[in-house]
Amino acid sequence: MGFSTHNKAGEITYRKLAGLTYEITITTYTSPLSADADRCELPISWGDGKSDTLPRINGGAGSKCNHSGEVIGKVQINKYVGSHTYPGNGKYVITMEDPNRIENIKNIPNSVGVPFFLKTTLIIHPSLGANSSPVLTFPPLDEACACKGFYHNPGAIDPNGDSISYALSVCYGAGGIPVNGYSFPIAVCNKKIFSLDEKTGTLTWDAPQETGIYNVCISIIEWRKRKFVTGKTIWDTIGVVLRDMQIEVAICNNNPPEFLVTNDVCAIAGDTIEEAIKDIKSGKIVIVIDDENRENEGDFVAAAEMVTAEMINFMATHGRGLICTPLLESRCQELGLELMIGKNTAAYETPFTISVDLVG
Repeated sequence: MGFSTHNKAGEITYRKLAGLTYEITITTYTSPLSADADRCELPISWGDGKSDTLPRINGGAGSKCNHSGEVIGKVQINKYVGSHTYPGNGKYVITMEDPNRIENIKNIPNSVGVPFFLKTTLIIHPSLGANSSPVLTFPPLDEACACKGFYHNPGAIDPNGDSISYALSVCYGAGGIPVNGYSFPIAVCNKKIFSLDEKTGTLTWDAPQETGIYNVCISIIEWRKRKFVTGKTIWDTIGVVLRDMQIEVAICNNNPPEFLVTNDVCAIAGDTIEEAIKDIKSGKIVIVIDDENRENEGDFVAAAEMVTAEMINFMATHGRGLICTPLLESRCQELGLELMIGKNTAAYETPFTISVDLVG
């Protein structure tokens, strides 16, 4: 049986509904030119020995599907959603396999004949509590310039406030077996670096030389801290999302931005709270460190009305992650900013809205 080629990128995510019931979403990015390969529904294996098909829920009605996905330029975004109740505690590997990938992927031999395979690990355990997978705010499609530094971050936010780490992974094909002959992209120009920062999730390719299409798989790993009755603290892995992303390398003149920092932009370590407040009022950045028994992290903090382009560059360069600003609920409503998730199960119920970009 023959199949048309269409899969570019994607991932599987999940959200806890109640008890042992979870909502599962398969998101795929496909070529809208492959009409014969368009899927109204996709198969899913829940990881507990059962399987089903999930219907596509986004986009308007088409000639053969109730929902036809959303076409943006050369890409069609498809969301397939369904719910499943698990039998009990355990480790469940949720998978989806669909023929086939697009043709001519440089680091996947005969990619047009290689099935597209996604997987996500869900761990249910009474001592770990409720959990939903990270929300990936940046799409898994990006563009790079030959012999220019390339940087990509999935923009992962954990709705439960869990810690996240990242790791490079091979990409998978039929039956969940690593793709035969798969290789990581090669960095030939500039610093000759191809790496992933395990803490920030930033993928660095400095730099590609050969033009074409490449696929890279990234494991996004959730960690949760808990204490034994003895007082000993351990970190548990509570979930893993595999993202299969695609990068298109072309000849172009775009240069990555140069981050320039003004002098005396940060406050001095050891300042008192009163001094820190004074520094914030004067337009400086301070670092607020969390208690090690809460989230054990540090954040750059500055007054929003005093922020400059240089300060944003400083935060993005040295802090990585996401840059957030507080807004009144009424202002969020005026801007049409909806909550990222409907049911917030985060330990501190941080009400993240959908992410936004600056236009202009």
